[in-house]
Amino acid sequence: SVTGVQTCALPISVEEDGEGLMSFDISTATTPIPTSQASHGYSRYSPKNVILDGSFAYMSYGSAGIGTIDISNPANIHVPYHYSNKAWYASEIAVKGNYAYVCENNYGRLTVLDVTQPRDPVFVSEVEKCMNALLVEGNYLYVLDDHAPAGTNRSLKVFDISTPSTPVQVGNVAIGSTPWEMSKSGNYIYVVLASKQIQLVDVSNPAAPTKIGAAFGANIFR
Repeated sequence: SVTGVQTCALPISVEEDGEGLMSFDISTATTPIPTSQASHGYSRYSPKNVILDGSFAYMSYGSAGIGTIDISNPANIHVPYHYSNKAWYASEIAVKGNYAYVCENNYGRLTVLDVTQPRDPVFVSEVEKCMNALLVEGNYLYVLDDHAPAGTNRSLKVFDISTPSTPVQVGNVAIGSTPWEMSKSGNYIYVVLASKQIQLVDVSNPAAPTKIGAAFGANIFR
């Protein structure tokens, strides 16, 4: 992820220090220069996802939960807090305003945290039966649900987060088996499936997402 015009931050794996984040000076774009790194010390857990939001980075660590990293000074990033729920497998995280939305893969839950104080995230609520990947745009949260019964289609779910602490599902569309990732451009979401397909979904009406096409045979890796 990139912040401002002169600094970028990347998840890292450092054998002696565990997993964490490294910042780079990219004022000369062709020659990134490492400036600082911070680790939560979890040598057994790889970072799954990192989101930059203002002066903080939020990272998901699978079974280790999530952590916040203070990036206000890119030359001296540091770890102020770690949030863990022993039942979690935090795979992805998205942030909007004062709330963070976390994919919890073990039990298929969407967890909402209040990050008004990034150094001290507070549990707010959770929604059952969802989770693999997620993204936020405007007042909507888009979620890939990979927890449907075996042999049935998984789905893309749309939640209204106009009340950020209480996501309300407003739309749903079947998209096929084992969705991996997704990206949004305009009114369209592109969903990557394990079967080497990309499904195209029209979300111009979030309450009625519609699958309108697919591409097959792509050489897709996660």
